[in-house]
Amino acid sequence: MLAPQHGYPSHLDARVEYSLGARGPEVAPTAHNLGETAAP
Repeated sequence: MLAPQHGYPSHLDARVEYSLGARGPEVAPTAHNLGETAAP
């Protein structure tokens, strides 16, 4: 989880998933806003 900081007041749940696919390594980053208002 990324905590709010000066200039970016939103809580984010950031994750990175790694896997080995048929064509080699795959990376899937995601981020979800945990706050009550829209993230910039």
